[in-house]
Amino acid sequence: MNNPEVKQQIHADPSIQWKMCNPDIPSKWQANPQGAIDIYKKILREQHDIRIWIVSGAVSATVPVLGTKRWFEELKRTTGMPTTRMWEPWFFRTINGGNIEEIRGMSLITVRSGGYLLWNDQPEIASHILDSFLKGIPL
Repeated sequence: MNNPEVKQQIHADPSIQWKMCNPDIPSKWQANPQGAIDIYKKILREQHDIRIWIVSGAVSATVPVLGTKRWFEELKRTTGMPTTRMWEPWFFRTINGGNIEEIRGMSLITVRSGGYLLWNDQPEIASHILDSFLKGIPL
């Protein structure tokens, strides 16, 4: 996030120096297998014109993509929402950027070689994803 190009893309003050995650989080975190699924179900039910992109680094040890994919599958199952875009590759320039799957209003996007700190691991791809989202351009 401290990359000047990233700050420019998100219109952040160039003098801001972002810090890594809060060190207190691991000691205070409690597992919640359901996560925020009920909140997302409510949003998707009530907000028909919303766009939500869940971005997950494919090599993240902190938030493994497999868990995110299972959560997404559970969300689809419990809402009954059909898949509007099947699990398929998406591309950044000419390289495979990862995979994407969509239901109405929500996309699950994985990033190849991206970890939990995507902006550190894949800043150019992270910037492309954010730019695409803000401009309403599909991946």
